Amino acid sequence: MGDFNIDLLVNNTFSKSWLHLNENFQPHQLINEPTRVTLNSATLVDHAFTSLSAKVRAVKVPKIGLSDHYPTCVVFKDGFGSKHCHTSIKYRSFKYFDHNLFVGIIDKHLPMKTKRVKRVEQLDWITQDILNCMRQRDRHKSAKNFAEYKILHNKCVSLVREAKKTYYQSCIRNCKGDSTKLWKYINELVPNNSKSAPTAIKDGETTLTDAKDLCESFNNYFSTVVYKYLPTSNLDPDLEQLNDFVSSKITDDILLTIPPLTCDEVLQSLNQLDPHKATSLDGLSSKILKMSASVIAEPLTLILNQSITYGYFPMRWKTARVAPVHKSGSCTEKSNYRPISILCIVNKLLERHYHNSITTHLILFDLLYKGQSGFRRYHSCESAIVKLVDTWLTNIEHGKLNGVTLIDFRKAFDMVNIDILISKLKCYYYN
Repeated sequence: MGDFNIDLLVNNTFSKSWLHLNENFQPHQLINEPTRVTLNSATLVDHAFTSLSAKVRAVKVPKIGLSDHYPTCVVFKDGFGSKHCHTSIKYRSFKYFDHNLFVGIIDKHLPMKTKRVKRVEQLDWITQDILNCMRQRDRHKSAKNFAEYKILHNKCVSLVREAKKTYYQSCIRNCKGDSTKLWKYINELVPNNSKSAPTAIKDGETTLTDAKDLCESFNNYFSTVVYKYLPTSNLDPDLEQLNDFVSSKITDDILLTIPPLTCDEVLQSLNQLDPHKATSLDGLSSKILKMSASVIAEPLTLILNQSITYGYFPMRWKTARVAPVHKSGSCTEKSNYRPISILCIVNKLLERHYHNSITTHLILFDLLYKGQSGFRRYHSCESAIVKLVDTWLTNIEHGKLNGVTLIDFRKAFDMVNIDILISKLKCYYYN
């Protein structure tokens, strides 16, 4: 059906060709009265074709003056499917679902094992041909067949060079416009050995080398260092201006709400998990969760919605595996490391849902500062710099001076005052 702009009331070569073209594919044109009527003309330009003429009950062109085109209506008989019939569906029953049994099955079929490896992850450019060639090379070296070893050694070098060249050329072509990916590949080519785990740390006048002592020292440092920078007196925030701002944007009857998750949303989030993400202390990797997504989506949805309903975040989801990552300077100084927390992967689903709900509320009612670039979609360091440079150039053009104060906050995220943060969230929630 549609407005084809071909008048079938006029018997000319164009209309005949159009009908003949459609007849080759077996459809029949149903409309036989004018569909567009003006003061000076009446044309049949809205057509309806069907190859099931026997199923047509009625064809109507109601004279309704919504526009200069009349609507075209085709009523079909109820013969396309059987009536009042039941359909069988397949679904997984969670009535007797046992979480401990599920984890036990994972441990049985995917047991945790320990092995020595040269690298935690195999390089992406390594191919099976390279591995086979390396095995043959090592086999001939062990057998002291140095003539064959030299040939295979040179072959391995050639295969590695070609594989690396092809791989990184492909990577660079595929990351045009994405500087983050580009620098990832550049850093792979020029690796930073300081990212490896520290083997010795100074603790006062003592140098610690034992693994347990290193962990305890880092744990004490990361958990207490922020107190050196916190103010000694309690801060009493003045939120009157924020309350007035929020009140000017939204009315008192509008509340910030966190809607419940649907099973489809949880299933989609599980299927989108990155299988290469690090595993937390619970031992459930992204790969396992992604493989069992269709099975665990429904009970996981129930757990996540219970957390939203009762405002309780499970303590196990707050427990993290912390890894110290070297920033710069001496590798034996604890202050030159920053902690990376690896949390339970499941809690990321709930965090993302809260983030999306709150962000949607703030954007919908225009509650975000226009100049904020951090933690906003389609914003970045580049957008903040562009804004600053544009402001400075505008001031220069108007004969003004630019004064800039640049501050580098140490432990900025750790020093966020939780009480003030909660008070600000209440302003957005309660208005």
